[in-house]
Amino acid sequence: MNKQDIRKENLKKRRLLQNREEKDKAILERFLSLAQYKTAKTVMTYLSYKSEPDTLALAEKMIQDGKTVCAPVCGEHGQMDSFAFSDLSLLHRSSMGIWEPTEDRLIPPEDIDLIIVPGCAFTKNGYRLGYGGGYYDRYLPKTHAFTCGFFYEALKREFPSEETDVPLHAAITEEQIYLFI
Repeated sequence: MNKQDIRKENLKKRRLLQNREEKDKAILERFLSLAQYKTAKTVMTYLSYKSEPDTLALAEKMIQDGKTVCAPVCGEHGQMDSFAFSDLSLLHRSSMGIWEPTEDRLIPPEDIDLIIVPGCAFTKNGYRLGYGGGYYDRYLPKTHAFTCGFFYEALKREFPSEETDVPLHAAITEEQIYLFI
């Protein structure tokens, strides 16, 4: 099965998952227990879209915890930048319907301590299958951040990695934390 087929199958599987709120709460609790979270000053997170594990409540919690919180904004030619926001009311929907910061405070990649990465599958070796645009695979090598993917346990599966794929340091599911470093 190729990556496109795996992506399509896992996205359908994710949409049909039961008890998503309960699973999201378990993922959040595991994430907040990480030493990397506790010591991080600046955290970049995707802002959940459709059936992705929820990160909006997490963003609010991180702001309350005094973290600098930033989120990706995707531009032309596969470019992605990260912009800080200090309140959820400062988010707007992009033309794709994805939440993005409206504040114009660019955070350089090298200033980010921890990055929460989205995806629709992950392997036992820490590779993730994203949505096919390659945005994170181009962005992550610019950082020194600890990278962590949020997934549902049902999305763990094997697929071939490519030379341009950047493995995660960790994946968190409702059942456990997988460390790959």
